Amino acid sequence: MQVAGKGLFRLHPLIEQFLERKMAEAGQQQEMRQGFVDVLVAIAQDVPSQPTLAEVAELGPTLPHLKAVANKFCGMLSGEDLIWPFSAIARFYDGQGLYGLAEPWYEQSVEITRSALGEEHPDYAISVNNLAGLYCAQGRYGEAEPLYLKALGIKRSALGEEHTSYATSLNNLAGLYKSQGRYREAEPLYLKALEITRSALGEEHLSYAISLNDLAVLYRAQGRYGEAEPLYLKALETRRSALGEEHPDYAVSLHNLAGLYKSQGRYGEAEPLYLKDLEITRSALGEEHTSYATSLNNLAGLYCNSFKPWKWFKAIQLVFQCLRITLRTLGWRHQGSHISIFNVFAALFIPAVLTGLLTQGLLISLKIHSILPLLQSVMGVLLVILINRSGIEGRLWAKGKYKLSKYKSRKSSKNPPKRQT
Repeated sequence: MQVAGKGLFRLHPLIEQFLERKMAEAGQQQEMRQGFVDVLVAIAQDVPSQPTLAEVAELGPTLPHLKAVANKFCGMLSGEDLIWPFSAIARFYDGQGLYGLAEPWYEQSVEITRSALGEEHPDYAISVNNLAGLYCAQGRYGEAEPLYLKALGIKRSALGEEHTSYATSLNNLAGLYKSQGRYREAEPLYLKALEITRSALGEEHLSYAISLNDLAVLYRAQGRYGEAEPLYLKALETRRSALGEEHPDYAVSLHNLAGLYKSQGRYGEAEPLYLKDLEITRSALGEEHTSYATSLNNLAGLYCNSFKPWKWFKAIQLVFQCLRITLRTLGWRHQGSHISIFNVFAALFIPAVLTGLLTQGLLISLKIHSILPLLQSVMGVLLVILINRSGIEGRLWAKGKYKLSKYKSRKSSKNPPKRQT
């Protein structure tokens, strides 16, 4: 028997079968099963949408029990509890960026709520909305939009246009439009969601902070920096008060405010916010999480704007580290991976051009052209060292699209890179 967290224990299958047989003999099996299901539903309701490392460790042993409820005891769930085991398992995976593992559970949630509750029920709308959110996170916008629209229509009919769940659907659809660059369609949805949330929950609620933050992101994308900043600051303060300064959602607000400052050229104000965001995200979610990759990428972007050469080379290291995480979690086809690859070349471009210009100017002034091959070789070695230190593996180059220098080939023959899965 192992402790599984939340007051639960995980039993060896043989012991579990023995106890079930004994309970059946005593006429207690049904009662005990119902108690088991009720406890697991309560746990499922507390699974966060983005679990921290500590929460993953705590919830991990409970996962087999949740799967047992979903697969074996689904018939014992009441209508209002039906969605919870499926959505909890999906959120557990989704929040870690494990989208392939999350998708079948979201799909099962859609199917089970449709079969048991019908297509006009709010819980069916929530299931559809959650699946759309997964598609959106994967860049599958064409698949996400009809689901978001369907969920929005069901919630409007079942709950009315003043309900917070309807506001959530408005906000999510607006986020999809923003991701597609459809800013004019996104803004009225964001504003309506913000007003509903303020009226229903007040300005100190976390849901209101989410709406503020998302509207600010839209304004920043449109270059409306003066309108975005007070929204970011209000969301940041609300999250600090409600969640504390170690929570990943607080890190998101730091990250977004830093991005605004970077867009305005306020690099000195942006850097400490990016660094704090990076540290919180590393501690809370780990160094293999997509949110950590995003933090690395944006800090690298800040460093690329610096006039200090050491920051350019730090940026190269960061973007390669970001690319490794993105390829592992999202795969080659995801838009985020394409952006990461572009950022690698963008980060390499500035120091490469400036180094070339400086080298050429130095050689012309000194008229020592014979050392040009030597300097080029030294720069090649330095680049390889940066690539190796950043942790990027051989997968990018193994695709046959790019080649490293002969120095990388020599090094690889001694220390072959690990295969990324």
